[in-house]
Amino acid sequence: MEYIDGDNLAVVIKEQRILPQQKALNYIRQIANALTVIHSQNILHRDIKPDNIILRKNHKNQEQVVLIDFGIAREFIPNKTKSYTQFYT
Repeated sequence: MEYIDGDNLAVVIKEQRILPQQKALNYIRQIANALTVIHSQNILHRDIKPDNIILRKNHKNQEQVVLIDFGIAREFIPNKTKSYTQFYT
């Protein structure tokens, strides 16, 4: 597993109190792109929250976020209903 130097988004939001709209949209787009990739591999993350998004420090002067913690991720089959164990965080 890769070490990612940075703080999770929950810490960043707590410190900054508010994210500028452009920053928030940038982070949302990046996470949406990550979800597109994992969904194309038939995986559901199931625990998307600020605590599971790391804002990578000093990444080529870009603000890059990384989706982490696939501990309760599950495989899914498109167009098929399936029950999963409930987890609460």
